[in-house]
Amino acid sequence: SVEGQIYDLVIVGGGLSGLLIASRISQSTNKRFLLLEANSFLGGRLRNDRYGDNIDMGGAWIWPRSNPLMSKLIKEENLQVMVQPGDNSCVRICGGAVMLIHRLAEKVQPYRIRLKFSVQSLERRVSNNYIEIKSTDGTVLKSKQVVMTGPPKVLSQNISFSPPLCSRKQIAMASSQTWMAGVTKVSLVYENGEWPRNFTIGNIGLGNHNSEIGRPAFQVYDARTQNNEVVALTFFALATGITDDESLALQCATQLEEVKSNFKIGASFNFTNYARFHVQRWSHEKYISEDREPSEINPHPYPNEALAESDWGGYLLFAGTESDLSFPGMMEGAAGS
Repeated sequence: SVEGQIYDLVIVGGGLSGLLIASRISQSTNKRFLLLEANSFLGGRLRNDRYGDNIDMGGAWIWPRSNPLMSKLIKEENLQVMVQPGDNSCVRICGGAVMLIHRLAEKVQPYRIRLKFSVQSLERRVSNNYIEIKSTDGTVLKSKQVVMTGPPKVLSQNISFSPPLCSRKQIAMASSQTWMAGVTKVSLVYENGEWPRNFTIGNIGLGNHNSEIGRPAFQVYDARTQNNEVVALTFFALATGITDDESLALQCATQLEEVKSNFKIGASFNFTNYARFHVQRWSHEKYISEDREPSEINPHPYPNEALAESDWGGYLLFAGTESDLSFPGMMEGAAGS
């Protein structure tokens, strides 16, 4: 950037909402804008496993009948979807939801994206008609408008605003719930030839959840990829106190094995005989969760008009899935906000 340049818009956050805004601006206007992302990579809460199995470790599902924005976006980006095994009402993006992140990022010129930029403070300079954005390493940027796309609660705890946001906005941000924040996703991958033929576990809750006695998972779904290239089960778990990923994976498998009689599956198959595993602890992501060791799973975000409202006379805007008034806590909300 040119020293002293004042941008028309700075977007804080490189998840689905931030990238969607950036890609739309790139294609339709000549605005001078910049997208800032605190991590060294884009995607926010859309992320695959680290080892190439293309398993969603963050957001995964789209419901075509009730998610028109995501359905349209997937079609525009020429992405393929697969029906969630055992649940015809929802689909997953082939290759993982992060494929959408890759497609959107390709539409934004690389010089307009700055990674490893952790925002520390925003200060509105009314006399100069711009907002000053300062990073944790002291870098200062200037912009006429700023849109914040991260989780409101995390923003309220990590970024200082001068002048302070209106009290209505402060209260709403501090009390908001963050999608995925307390959840750990655990994926167990099985050898294709060993998986029972024509068996799917679908998407079910686990009534024997009790993390204090080695039963950390509260939900499990069939996470196989397109054409059964990878056969996997993914668990949602509360992993507080379980520091070892290998132990966590085994506990989830053992917990499912305990209720195996509920499924139409041969007695010879054992859920603990997985080939490998993946773990994503969202509670340990500093830009997602405010609590590394949650004692319970947070309630799902709910619509709150104050989270969607702008501040500073319309110069400070808020987007992101928690700010959406129709589908908070879903990819549809991230796209609509």
